[in-house]
Amino acid sequence: MVMSGITRSRVIHLTEAQTGIPGPASEHAVSLLQRGTLNAMLALGRFAPQPRPTTPHAQDEVYVVMQGRGVLFHDGKQEPFEAGDLLFVAAGIEHRIEEFSDDLAVWVVFYGPQGGEIPGSTMGQMTDRNMESLLQAFADAWNRHDVDALMSMMTTDCIFEASGGNMADGERHEGQGAVRAAYAAVFEQYPDAHWGHARHFVTGDRGVSEWTFTGTLKNGKRVEVIGCDVFTFRTGKIAIKNSFRKNRPPIE
Repeated sequence: MVMSGITRSRVIHLTEAQTGIPGPASEHAVSLLQRGTLNAMLALGRFAPQPRPTTPHAQDEVYVVMQGRGVLFHDGKQEPFEAGDLLFVAAGIEHRIEEFSDDLAVWVVFYGPQGGEIPGSTMGQMTDRNMESLLQAFADAWNRHDVDALMSMMTTDCIFEASGGNMADGERHEGQGAVRAAYAAVFEQYPDAHWGHARHFVTGDRGVSEWTFTGTLKNGKRVEVIGCDVFTFRTGKIAIKNSFRKNRPPIE
């Protein structure tokens, strides 16, 4: 239901937007309007896990509380909120919403450049470090074979371009459902899959992870190969994961 083709104006009704949640991969928040750097989402409390993780985002964000209540943990503080309140969290600030009611409904608006509207090297460096932490958490989830955790770190319209496939860009998977299935297939093919010696580099909205993959196929042949992922970030999450690895045959 993402409305990315709006050129002039549009009314997005709360009741209509609520029908799209949970999303196709059980998301508690879905994107409804994307225009330039702006990404407007609706989040519903009754579908959100508790406790919520502490998650810094790469853009400034505004929350408009339509109904319900909760507590915003941010920047070392705790502040309760209720319907009608407006919340603001700058890019790079660790925050989470807890103790929220089941009827919580919040418009979430991400906007502006990576690192926030107020320029500054400190904020940019903080955001890069936050995204490096995200990539390490992403790598840890791969080694736990935790598909739910992996998908929670990717956007609703995420893309995974696998290292193998018949196309120039490998095998391309688009959207939470397709990417989830592709990740699950990796764990099915390699029950002991592991990505070791992970190293991460981030600058702005792009990042790279290098790793050594090891795994055993069902026929007993073992794979050990060096590879990397090239990432594109949006709104503090992974929008594109593009995978590459050496073309080394399985070991007998």
